[in-house]
Amino acid sequence: DVDFDSMTHVAWIDVGMDDDGNITDTDSWESVAAGLVAEAHSHGTKVHLCVTVFDDATQLAVLSNASKRAHAVSGLTALVDEYGADGVNIDFEGLDVELKEEFVLFTQEMNAAVDEVFVATPMKDWSGSYDYDELAAASDGLFIMGYDAHVDGSDPGPIAPYESGGLWPFLTLTWALEDYRTWDTPDDKIIMGLPLYGREWPATSADIPAVSIGPGSALSLSEALSRAEGFEYRYEEYSQSAWAFTGDSQLWYADLDSIEYKMEWAIDEGIQGVGFWAIGY
Repeated sequence: DVDFDSMTHVAWIDVGMDDDGNITDTDSWESVAAGLVAEAHSHGTKVHLCVTVFDDATQLAVLSNASKRAHAVSGLTALVDEYGADGVNIDFEGLDVELKEEFVLFTQEMNAAVDEVFVATPMKDWSGSYDYDELAAASDGLFIMGYDAHVDGSDPGPIAPYESGGLWPFLTLTWALEDYRTWDTPDDKIIMGLPLYGREWPATSADIPAVSIGPGSALSLSEALSRAEGFEYRYEEYSQSAWAFTGDSQLWYADLDSIEYKMEWAIDEGIQGVGFWAIGY
């Protein structure tokens, strides 16, 4: 059901990695790659394989060891080349600052082995672990994960606020873009990732900002749109986000107006483009 004509790239989620640099969990990729690549290429859309490593111990074991990095690069390259795909999306989250240089090396080594490499990077690098300008130079682009400004354990609020307006934390799309520019990331290497999902928090009022009375839960965009039906439509202008008060909860999500506004802003800023987490939502 993917509209390939509307996208330059799709990234398949995902394969993993163990402490020796072996590529793991390859079954889903191997089951779809041939058909996915053929269909996408027939529309001129490129296909990347996404490798995710969120475990600190695995990141340390592989990135700090040159032979393990080479082994991981070789394994990923083989999976890309076997199916005629176009590159790799590297998604190493929660990176420790001690691995900052090694992560750049891994990105460089990966980029030397496949046609394209993109790197998923945080909305805010809390520990200074991601060397934005060096990663940009070593890759075809940085995919800023411009979402999760409000999470399950926070109070209710927009997932990807456009700007603060004094209502929201500084963690906004406009702040993130300027932060990347501050660290010398070229505009033509920036992709602004936008969310195709929402969150709902138990709350007793329609005040904004509100206080949650329990943990929130994530909903895909299709689920959020369905859930919002039957309740008063609300739109918060600073964050450029749709939301609803159900009587006992607040639901925050992106609707067409929200997505269109943020896409137009990103394009007007002259960056490489926009992307989404996740097309399947």
